[in-house]
Amino acid sequence: MSPARIPVLLGTGQVGTDGNARFTDPALIQQWVDIMAKHGQVGIDTSRLYGKGTSEKLLAQLNIEGMRLDTKIFPLSPGEHEPTKLKETFKLSLEALGPNKIRVFYLHAPDRSVPFEDTLEAVNELYKQGFFGGYLTGKLLDPSAKPEPGSHFDPKWHLSSMYIGRYKATAAAVTDLNITAEKHGLKLSEVAYRWMQHHSSLGPKDHGIILGVSNVQQLEDAITDCEKGPLPEEVAAACEETWQRVKGTANPQYWV
Repeated sequence: MSPARIPVLLGTGQVGTDGNARFTDPALIQQWVDIMAKHGQVGIDTSRLYGKGTSEKLLAQLNIEGMRLDTKIFPLSPGEHEPTKLKETFKLSLEALGPNKIRVFYLHAPDRSVPFEDTLEAVNELYKQGFFGGYLTGKLLDPSAKPEPGSHFDPKWHLSSMYIGRYKATAAAVTDLNITAEKHGLKLSEVAYRWMQHHSSLGPKDHGIILGVSNVQQLEDAITDCEKGPLPEEVAAACEETWQRVKGTANPQYWV
């Protein structure tokens, strides 16, 4: 089977050695990395936030020669994207990752207490010093939309009603999509991966699709699905119909 049209990256948001990380065994993560390499995929996505910095440290323990690492800095409090502070935090990532080169450095979310121009000037200085290959601004999250404590649906959370309403509105449409997918022997996860690979606006030169997995078989299946061809015409049409039904409930302001 040919490599995936759009690059695939291994997400490590739940990887680390602190008490909050789900996956702490380097041997397991090495298996994930080896599966990625077997399929010709070289991207690994991490962050200074993940595992309170221990995700980066754990990755440095692995044999990841030939892999490309992307990392990020999330401003947990105002002022963390101030130039001096940002550079100090970035150096912690460098130290944690050891000899591994950073491909892309992200600003994981905005620090609105610091002029964006000042932050980007500091990032550009780090870039000119050759510490990483490129940089992106990451996702601009609504600061009120925080998933902790509890899930998006936790009634104690002040935005829970928005999420509950949104997903109730999409449930019927997704159920209909699943009926069409099952007619072709497809699971919704495969439909999603193949739609992103062949029917979305993504191109082969784009950054890629980040996979968050919990076991070896899930990763193997996800990459294999990404390597498959375009969806059957009926399924692709059903995806478009689903979007037309639910786009009025989408909330793009969550990301700006």
